[in-house]
Amino acid sequence: MDNFSIYGEIHDQPETWKSIIRSFRKEEQKIKEFLGKKDTFIFSGCGSGHNASVYSKNISEFFLDKVCHDYQASEIKFYAPEIFSKGNIQNTVTFLFSRSGETTETVDALKNIIKNKFSTSFGITCYENSFLYKNCDYSFSLADANEKAVTTTKSLTSMDLLSILIFNSISKGVDFTESIDKLPDLCKKVIENFEGLAKKIGETDKINKFFLLANMPNFGIARESKLKLLEMTLSWADCFNTLDFRHGPKAVIDKNSLVAIFLTDKGIEYELQVSKEMKELGAELLIFGDKVPESFYGLTENIVDLSENVSEWIRGILFLPFIQLLSYYKALKKGLDPDNPKNLSYFVEIK
Repeated sequence: MDNFSIYGEIHDQPETWKSIIRSFRKEEQKIKEFLGKKDTFIFSGCGSGHNASVYSKNISEFFLDKVCHDYQASEIKFYAPEIFSKGNIQNTVTFLFSRSGETTETVDALKNIIKNKFSTSFGITCYENSFLYKNCDYSFSLADANEKAVTTTKSLTSMDLLSILIFNSISKGVDFTESIDKLPDLCKKVIENFEGLAKKIGETDKINKFFLLANMPNFGIARESKLKLLEMTLSWADCFNTLDFRHGPKAVIDKNSLVAIFLTDKGIEYELQVSKEMKELGAELLIFGDKVPESFYGLTENIVDLSENVSEWIRGILFLPFIQLLSYYKALKKGLDPDNPKNLSYFVEIK
């Protein structure tokens, strides 16, 4: 395990999160002033950066009374006039997520925004010498979350955490500061208490298909979970809205499938019914939640239960280290290199 950078980077996350929180507190007032009069928030990125943008857009609609949209960076590269012409041109800020700050589509999206003055820009990256960091109107450094592995782990969760910190800070109706400050210690608790379960599932030979089901608060988390399983384990993985999975996709469920469900507070009764149905179809279940009802324990032993009182809108990032570890152990079981997935590079550049 010590031979792979990613294993240490997964375990680094509690301390990395503490560092991100400290850095944010130092810049908090400047960020609030920069975002103060913005009416429309647009979120964009590629790969894990796009998953961060989906997550950020969804939770921003809970925290803020703003118009919010998310787009893959290539859409802003090619279709910026259409995106920014429908009431989005006034007091708009575009958040751009990129670990390297050099991803071609994200850089081109920013160039398009700057050239045509479509929006102000907020860059989030691990590299302060990158194009993104140097050219956005405001940039936040996640240098403490940088990684050696090609696979993103702590950089991605730090992007999600930063969004939580920003939206909580500028929200006029929500204050989760106390819960947010506990996230690093809760992350450590999840890793310590559930790594064994992640290893057990990852080393189970019969599981070769993964389906991640989530509703709005955790859909960006489900997308990132899908990506980790796809790239690290070369397995079939996909994500769906929890209830929408029943409208066709469930046709592929069999005894080799793992269905992971991220529970919500508002939809838990329906999520229980979906869980029962997937079990009847032969799937193995994996449940993520907080104070999970006993009825789920009657369906599976594979439950990551925080047993805290963390809002459904911010607890999702606590489950990503588990998915990262599951993917890591599955990759090892299949004889793969979890640091350097097949066909991938540290960042994507189109020449």
